[in-house]
Amino acid sequence: MIKLNSIVLGCARFSGVYGINSKKNIKLNSIKKILKNNKKIRHIDTAINYKNANKKLEKINLKKYKVSSKIPFYNLSKPLVEEKIYKDISSHKSNLKINNFEILYLHAPKMILSKKRDKIIKILKTLKSEKITKKIGLSVYTPSELNSLLKIFTPDVVQVPLNIFDRRFLEKKLINKLYKKKIEIYFRSIFLQGILLKNFNDLPEYFKKWKKIFKKWEDWLKVKKLSRVEGSLSVLNLVSCKSNLIIGVESNTQSNEIIKSINSKHMPPFNLKYNKENLINPSKWRVN
Repeated sequence: MIKLNSIVLGCARFSGVYGINSKKNIKLNSIKKILKNNKKIRHIDTAINYKNANKKLEKINLKKYKVSSKIPFYNLSKPLVEEKIYKDISSHKSNLKINNFEILYLHAPKMILSKKRDKIIKILKTLKSEKITKKIGLSVYTPSELNSLLKIFTPDVVQVPLNIFDRRFLEKKLINKLYKKKIEIYFRSIFLQGILLKNFNDLPEYFKKWKKIFKKWEDWLKVKKLSRVEGSLSVLNLVSCKSNLIIGVESNTQSNEIIKSINSKHMPPFNLKYNKENLINPSKWRVN
């Protein structure tokens, strides 16, 4: 049985910078409809760099929602960088017309791994102590990156990828480590930036080299008579603790389908697990 504390609406797609269909413009009215018709969504996840998305969010009354955002990369060697970060985040909060952020993530956690890490750690603690944000989070891409970061800094939250192919963060020792440290887990990329929702024949040429794994995926869906959404969400049944799910959608219809499918009881087969970064890490994709 899937154990979720919350479903979070991710806003990367609203900015036109996410997934293989990133050029689609999602209008303000569509975003309002998604929020109005889905009462289970009470948390929104954006980023300072999602400028197009933020322009739309600024026109919505967000005070009844939890709002999280991400801090982009800053060159910590530059003078007065702490003041710059503080000013940018304060301005971002003011533009969204909210009292505070639920979570502020580091979008580039490598700043904590740099020699100037004390600067970013100091500003993160200040943002929390001044109640500009309730929690501090790290948005990470690999278990090794997370393990390195946890040796230096303990966040309140981590945001990590999870999908039918990419199950690296479900390794038991890592989950137990987070649980013991009382670090909340937010899963993203459940549809692997949309490619799990597409027919293999409709994917860009880049993905054709992985025909075998996609065929296993599509064959399993047919045998179990599952939609791509239901099949994708089944990976959450492998999560042993309560967690949170970030979803990216383009329409009210899509969000409704996800929420209706969230209680899928199917367990995904082991042979769909795949750890090759050129497939599971979208930053490695070479798609025109």
